[in-house]
Amino acid sequence: MEFDFNLSGVSDIRIETDVIKEYELIDGKMQKKEKEKKGAMLRRYVDGKWICESIDSDDYEIINSILKQKVGSNGQEEFRQSGNIYETNNDIIIKIAEKPSDRDIQEILRSFFEVNESYISKSSNYDIRFIEQIVEKEYHSSWKSKVIQKTIHFGIIIDIEFKIRDNTFFDEFNVCVENYKLLKKELDNSYRFIKQLYQYSLEADELSSGEYDILLHPRVSGIFTHECIGHLAEADMNEEYIRKLFKENYMINTRLSINVVDSGKVGVSGRLAYDDEGILKKDTYIVKDSRLNQELTTLSEAIDMKCMCSTGNARAVDYSHEPIPRMTTTYIESGNCKKEDMFRQIKNGIYIKTVKQCSGHFYYSIIPNVAYEIKDGKILRPVIAPKISGRSIKLFSNIVALSNEIEIYDFIKIGCGKKNQNNLPVSFGGPYVLIKEMPLGY
Repeated sequence: MEFDFNLSGVSDIRIETDVIKEYELIDGKMQKKEKEKKGAMLRRYVDGKWICESIDSDDYEIINSILKQKVGSNGQEEFRQSGNIYETNNDIIIKIAEKPSDRDIQEILRSFFEVNESYISKSSNYDIRFIEQIVEKEYHSSWKSKVIQKTIHFGIIIDIEFKIRDNTFFDEFNVCVENYKLLKKELDNSYRFIKQLYQYSLEADELSSGEYDILLHPRVSGIFTHECIGHLAEADMNEEYIRKLFKENYMINTRLSINVVDSGKVGVSGRLAYDDEGILKKDTYIVKDSRLNQELTTLSEAIDMKCMCSTGNARAVDYSHEPIPRMTTTYIESGNCKKEDMFRQIKNGIYIKTVKQCSGHFYYSIIPNVAYEIKDGKILRPVIAPKISGRSIKLFSNIVALSNEIEIYDFIKIGCGKKNQNNLPVSFGGPYVLIKEMPLGY
């Protein structure tokens, strides 16, 4: 069915169905929970802004009847003045994946339990879940875009907790794939992850506040990049002084060349062909050659900033929310150092492998989880490291080395949160990152 955009002026429709299924073994029996959300978001461009209305229905006739209700100006003049910023795209992208049977899922859950049983038996609490997540989106616009996308992801989540000497140590193993059969390849990774947490919890001592060199594992450098530079680049959040830094291509590091990219072509959970305005996702260099380069936009910010086009970062967590600038897969590109050489550069520092919490924009805060003290290039002992906080740009200015290889991490069910739109699927990662002379605990 075609929609009647004749009376609605500049307008668009996003129809969406989200299904998430969770499976876990309880007393040897598999339990299943399923949640489905289905509906549509209708928008009209009226007097220079989008007017949004969401409905809990994907019925074409109901959507069309709402679409025909003329409201205010039709936005045609603003549309004409914006030039070619509104892309017209017609595409169908459907990721076809073999679905596992209940027996397959049960076998996967048992496999993850059995490979980790020796450490699970020592834990104070644990949970293993198999997740299947299906998202179907259909986008139509008055400028004749029609984009249909369907994705299906599978994943394993293992939450585990150890209580040692009045301390509680928690971490989460989380992996997302497009083919459920690939999950078996993650068994050894889950074992190493949980073994690492247990051994760390047995021996970790408090680290005193002070100035340290910091080496970030790719998982942590990815979170740090996402929070500190990715959110800084989301154009709807930026005050004029931050926007000015981007316009002036402010240099954030004078020691080496750093590139930070937001890409819809990399990763699994963060992969995106078209955004929620039917715009093709572009590879966007937030930082290019150590200079702030480009903000992430929707059509609204692109029009306000008089850009040539949107970066394709209009994303909403579901049909009941309006699309806002959000990241996809955000990471620092590789440098030219070997990981081993980066360790050797450290006289007095810490190596952070996972974090409890990381938040950021213009200012950042990182609370390390699993971390190790480094002395004269060698790991000395596991430590409970204090919080690291400060100005995001200042942290980037102290980066002195990037490894020559990167790692990208994907996650099921969990994701990025912003403006009450939580758990939007993203990916992140990057190289090992060495930061000199950072204050901890201040």
